Amino acid sequence: MTAMLRTVRFVENVIDTIRDKCGLDRSIPVDPSLSQQLLADLRRFAGESARCGDFWGEICQSLLHCAETGNPASFMRWPPIARTMVPRTGRYTIAAYRALRSSAHWTDRWEPILHRPTIGRPPACLPDLRTDNLTVQHASHLHAFRKLCGVEWYDADCIVEFGAGFGSMCRTVHQLGFRGRYIIFDLPPITALQRFYLAAHGIQADYAPGRSVQLCHRLEDVAAVMPPSADRLSAISTWALSEMPLALRADIEVMLERCGRILLAYQAEFEGNDNARYFDSLGHRLARSFDLHVAEIDGHAGNRYMFGLAKAHRPLA
Repeated sequence: MTAMLRTVRFVENVIDTIRDKCGLDRSIPVDPSLSQQLLADLRRFAGESARCGDFWGEICQSLLHCAETGNPASFMRWPPIARTMVPRTGRYTIAAYRALRSSAHWTDRWEPILHRPTIGRPPACLPDLRTDNLTVQHASHLHAFRKLCGVEWYDADCIVEFGAGFGSMCRTVHQLGFRGRYIIFDLPPITALQRFYLAAHGIQADYAPGRSVQLCHRLEDVAAVMPPSADRLSAISTWALSEMPLALRADIEVMLERCGRILLAYQAEFEGNDNARYFDSLGHRLARSFDLHVAEIDGHAGNRYMFGLAKAHRPLA
């Protein structure tokens, strides 16, 4: 860790300590029934952790232990969540915040999205203490798509998200006015956390078919509820697709072909997989059906966006 980064972390920790002691974190009160539901869901899915692979299997096992011994109102401070889903202030967040702050839509769109109460006690976002780093990053993904493609990614009747963290993007687009169907595909223990987080924000997510926000553990369940027309169907995966086994990615590719708009963000390498090579190959496969835009992510060395808009006369998948 560089001296500059150590200084940033020290400042973040000081701010978080002051917030904790003075009650300044702008938290949404958490209904005890939601915490009880989270624990019940995690216990129900405890046997699924072994099927999640070494990396995510350990995360899912640790998540149950944290829910049994800690306070879900502070879940972003739980080690497995803080390590994998909760970014700290860095060059990426700073660049993303600056892009949003300089946008013509800062006042009417991005500022209201960023400056809102949340739950989980996220670490301080040094560019703006009224928000958190992940919300800044998710808003910046949407801003970048609009800037490169000329349309809103979330202007859709149905959205499918492959790997949704604790549900921050789902919450963000709902706050932006999305009222269609939102389908999340993720590991069972992670969907339990999504259900908890979204419910705390007034968004009801469930596993039953027909819900406006549906949580799915199997790709066949996702395929069964995706609308047949791509015209108003958008798909997203920020980082998650680049962390999945290659066989699972191949199955998801088939589903991406059914969409009208795709928003992908990926890291150059994960667990020995050469993602730069994989996504370059993916781009060649998708190019027959989509007009693609690939761009470096400002402040995030080696990581990229891949955005796609379905061609007007796309061939059948």
